[in-house]
Amino acid sequence: MVAEAMRAAYILKEEYNLETRILNIHTLKP
Repeated sequence: MVAEAMRAAYILKEEYNLETRILNIHTLKP
């Protein structure tokens, strides 16, 4: 799932010059 998000972020950066940040929810503590 994270790999898919990272690929999408890369595409957004390359094609639309948008900066994105990937958050892995499993690393966040409630």
